[in-house]
Amino acid sequence: MPENVQGEIAEEPTFTPPISNSESRKIRNKAINQIVHEKIESEKFQHRYAALGEEDQTKIARDMTARELIATRNRLGRLQKEMQVDELQKLATEDPLTGLGNRLSFNHELASAAAEVIRAAKGNMLDSENPHKAISEFAIIYLDANNLKEINENEGHPAGDKYIQGLAKLLQSDQRPTEPISRLDEYKYNTSRLGGDEFAIIIRSNEAGVRKWWERKQALLQEAKITIGAGFQVVDGKDLLGLSNEEVRAHLETSQHMADNALFYAKYQSKQTNTSPLMNMHNVENLSEREREKVAQYRLETSQARKK
Repeated sequence: MPENVQGEIAEEPTFTPPISNSESRKIRNKAINQIVHEKIESEKFQHRYAALGEEDQTKIARDMTARELIATRNRLGRLQKEMQVDELQKLATEDPLTGLGNRLSFNHELASAAAEVIRAAKGNMLDSENPHKAISEFAIIYLDANNLKEINENEGHPAGDKYIQGLAKLLQSDQRPTEPISRLDEYKYNTSRLGGDEFAIIIRSNEAGVRKWWERKQALLQEAKITIGAGFQVVDGKDLLGLSNEEVRAHLETSQHMADNALFYAKYQSKQTNTSPLMNMHNVENLSEREREKVAQYRLETSQARKK
């Protein structure tokens, strides 16, 4: 499931100092002078235009109209190109069935989340006495729903598509991307569909917050009679401080693999218990050797079935 992170780790924004009152007055006076100058030039043109003969006035009017038409056409052309670029970007990063981000979008969101927690970790270090520290962690969550294959085979692919669309809506049902993150119960997360019944979520929180968030999701899943396995791994911004972009990418890829491994254990338990467990590698370490062997066999069978 994990792929190389394609997005660039964003640089910290440049700080722009506030404009002083004297600078503000200079800017305002310059703007006023420009308006006065344009008005004077406009009046000079009107006087010169009035002194011309009818033939010259007609020629100038036609020339000005032609220039305005060309300028308007150029503006429309630029607008059309911008709209085409926006549409292409949407097609490249959006899953057409659910409207969620696709794998490319997920990779960019992953890089962006890493940059955010690095900045948060730096800020917390510089302001160590502040009791209200920014959240400098995020979790990568991989999810795999049950029963899609059976629905497609027994009820047809249109029913399977509706199942996936309903699940996508449920996964982002309480998403609040514009809210500031000041408490663990105020989540900021991004949901992507990686393909089939596989989804990925990036959520700004620590392990306790992720598990609390999952409790809310489980209630919705139970109401919808959907079972799903979920594996996650938390990335701490403090662990990324001082690393190069390549080292950050390597750290993120390792975290993705750990979340993916945990997913298979959660998926196996979901099938066995008809529940929606959320697991990380700490949970896996507590399993018995026999249970791990069963999961390894399940993973092998699942991988072989997907190749058919």
